[in-house]
Amino acid sequence: MVQVAFTCGLASHYARAMRYPVTPLELSEELGLLPEARAGKKVRDYLRARYPDKKPGEKWLLDKEQADDVRQHFATKLGKATRIAE
Repeated sequence: MVQVAFTCGLASHYARAMRYPVTPLELSEELGLLPEARAGKKVRDYLRARYPDKKPGEKWLLDKEQADDVRQHFATKLGKATRIAE
């Protein structure tokens, strides 16, 4: 298993303090993806591609596993993570 250690200042604090379920907007704020024209859109776009069975228009409420998946995807994509082997 691989864990992600965030190198951007507050992200690791938010990840530890986050309560679940969490919304795409909250993750966008945590990951520094704001401002966007439609807040949380980048995260929702990723979620739609990753979880295509989700019904259109249904609110995204993410559990820890889903939220960690989003964190890893964007932290790696933005170069804000260091991989740590467990």
